[in-house]
Amino acid sequence: MNYDREKMKVRFAAQLLSDSAADAIDTCREDWKMKQFVGSEATSYFIRAANVAFDILNSSNLNESSPLKKPLNGENMCCSGED
Repeated sequence: MNYDREKMKVRFAAQLLSDSAADAIDTCREDWKMKQFVGSEATSYFIRAANVAFDILNSSNLNESSPLKKPLNGENMCCSGED
């Protein structure tokens, strides 16, 4: 198979898995009470988690002010073993 023709469009995935997409789902469920979005809390949670992961994995500046915009380190690692 020739995979060079069909490269993944990460930019499109990042747009789909963004805070604004999660906000739109939450608005449809909570504010507009659309029945199609009943039970979509887990989807919103997943989208927000994916957005944070994209931000961390796509960053390179250790001096960034937000810990979620810095590269992966002890400050923004979710499972560092310290509670």
